[in-house]
Amino acid sequence: MLTISALGLVLSLPLQADTPPASPTPAPAPASDETIVLSPFTVSGDSSTSYGASESTTGTRVATKIADLPFVVNVITSEFLNDFNFFDIGDELGYTSSLSGVDSEGNFALRGFQATFYLWNGFYRLGVVDRVDIDKIEIIKGPNAAIYGQTAPSGLLNIVTKVPTRTPKEDIKFTYGSFNLGRVEGHINTPGTIGKLKVGNLASFSGLDRDFDTTYAFEKTRTFSDSLKLWLTDKSDLTTTFEFTRRLTNSSNATLPFIAETTRDVLAPIALARFSQSGPLNNRVSRELSSIDSIYENRFNDVWSLRLSEYAYKRNANEIDNTKGLFFLPNNVDPNGQVDPSIGISTKPIRSILDEDGGASQADLLAHYFLFHHTVENRTLFTLDWSQNWRYRRETQLPSNLNNLPSTVSVGNPVYVTEPTQDLFTVVTRNDKVRWDTYGIFGREQATMFNGRLILYTGARHDQVKYNLGFGNQFSVTSPFGVKTFGQVQHFTNSAWTLAGGANYKLIKDKLALYGNYSQSFEPSAQVAKLGDPPLGNTRASGVDYGVKGSFFSNKLQFTVGGYYIIEHGVKATVFDVATGLNEVEPVGSQSSKGVEADWTYDLTNSLSLLGGYGYVNARIFNDGTNILADGKRPPNIPVDNGSFAIKYKFSGTALKGLSIHTGVIYVGQSYPETGSNNAPEVRLTLPSYYTVEIGLDYNWVTEWHGTKFTHSVGLSSTNALNRDYVDTKGTAGTSRGIFVSYTLSH
Repeated sequence: MLTISALGLVLSLPLQADTPPASPTPAPAPASDETIVLSPFTVSGDSSTSYGASESTTGTRVATKIADLPFVVNVITSEFLNDFNFFDIGDELGYTSSLSGVDSEGNFALRGFQATFYLWNGFYRLGVVDRVDIDKIEIIKGPNAAIYGQTAPSGLLNIVTKVPTRTPKEDIKFTYGSFNLGRVEGHINTPGTIGKLKVGNLASFSGLDRDFDTTYAFEKTRTFSDSLKLWLTDKSDLTTTFEFTRRLTNSSNATLPFIAETTRDVLAPIALARFSQSGPLNNRVSRELSSIDSIYENRFNDVWSLRLSEYAYKRNANEIDNTKGLFFLPNNVDPNGQVDPSIGISTKPIRSILDEDGGASQADLLAHYFLFHHTVENRTLFTLDWSQNWRYRRETQLPSNLNNLPSTVSVGNPVYVTEPTQDLFTVVTRNDKVRWDTYGIFGREQATMFNGRLILYTGARHDQVKYNLGFGNQFSVTSPFGVKTFGQVQHFTNSAWTLAGGANYKLIKDKLALYGNYSQSFEPSAQVAKLGDPPLGNTRASGVDYGVKGSFFSNKLQFTVGGYYIIEHGVKATVFDVATGLNEVEPVGSQSSKGVEADWTYDLTNSLSLLGGYGYVNARIFNDGTNILADGKRPPNIPVDNGSFAIKYKFSGTALKGLSIHTGVIYVGQSYPETGSNNAPEVRLTLPSYYTVEIGLDYNWVTEWHGTKFTHSVGLSSTNALNRDYVDTKGTAGTSRGIFVSYTLSH
């Protein structure tokens, strides 16, 4: 007997008596004659062959058609990333509605809220991502992302990596172009057998060197990953993936300077954003990240399936930062509108060492069965997970008597002072060691009824986050260099329940559906805690999603059009305590966001693919404590709206066979970078809307050598093809036009 709870009904029934045999999800034909049955946790098919994907695992943990989801998930395929020469993860993901400000360190803005980390195959990831081993990026929007535990109400970006296939394939690609860019990347997919055991191994590698518009700014990235898959039986497999990425950057300036006038702030000329205030060591960061994950899946029978996952990572960042305190200019515009050629720079350079590591374990148990004489199809998922994360940050500064950096640098004739040697940075100003352990339990029930017309789901998750915070002594930068703040040790626990539920109703079966859901999320208060921060309660959020999903022409046309409303409360804010006469930090802040969005992909023919989206975000700060200037304003760095359109066409005629062209346009609406400021003119500062255009073409042909066929491809592409000057939502000057050529050899 099996006792189950389905939509509030508790039933006891024989498990096999009412469970008809279920046909396994059809799999692509393997290279050999041996059948490989896909697990229900795995998306079938190869999502990298098109701009559209019909299935996802993000938000459900189980392979599900996107058209059947009661919430919103967008998918960016590797085909799209490669076509548009997106070398790493950045604002190019603006092709997704309501998403902006994406950087390679895990930060992004989605639906009016800021987020600070990605997921990597469903696990916590701290940026440093290269496209070479990415199969797709799945974007779950809104508090529904709390299926993975603590998260911002924005949602999450889940990066799904490539895995070995049963078809041997090798490729190598060389790209050269603007900004002294040179890149090489490749893959080696090798299937085989060990005895009777089927084995596949996929090695991926890349190397990138490039400069930027700003003098002295550069990036050097090296990535290697290896994924080994063992098909243990036709119902079970084990996949282990190791990845190592090293990135050395000397960044361009963080934000564009602005000029403070009596009643308003205005942007300085964009050229100042491409001037290096601090020279060769403006903001040099060396980052390394290593990770390994192992996933075991077993489909015991037509009812029960199990997935066990393990994950570990180690990240190091070593930084010298000369740019603290930049980007404020006094009233210095002459009658001709010219800016004073001297601008302020930091006189307090900081050296920072940030080490982070951790691991996680997860178990998913899925039951797929039928009730009420086969009229209701149920999927019951039960998940247990545990994770541990360590963060050690040590920052040091120069004693004030050794600070020999100038306070200004002339734009017309800059003279940069040599950076002091590392041994002179002797004053410890931050010395934190933080650990948090998270224990989570999750249950999800989904019922499909009325011949597949109605899908209902409900889910509940409980998390317990235990913090151990160790803060070392901090010292003064002025003589006699004694202890400024004595270290502290804190231990406390945050816990939360998060609930979700929703429905998907097919107005036209397998074609058009109405969807709606309610969900909750939470964020503990101490993930980035520093000495002096009080332990506070969770930041909580709740939201609703609603709209229409469509899937027509055998899934060739897919779209989602909908709206949302999210409220967040318990945000840390400064308040004035009348009793003590002091400012205190309390969880009294709140924010809301509501908007509409639309995303669609259309493989019109085998030759023509289209993609587009638009999102409008009306996000508002309700309460920012003592900073009453922010109340009612839009949050900083959030564009009012964004939109995109992309098209790819493959010629099939005899004369032009092998030629393909693609182009895309990204539009980003105006934003407000300083709404969190206490200064009235700064709060009113507005960054204008902008758009960029990408274009490219590729030509492919096949040759044969000693009976082996090789595919060649040459490409020409341009980013910001119209060479427009613009400032993004973070106030950073956009990169000027880039032109790149590439050659790919594959077998």
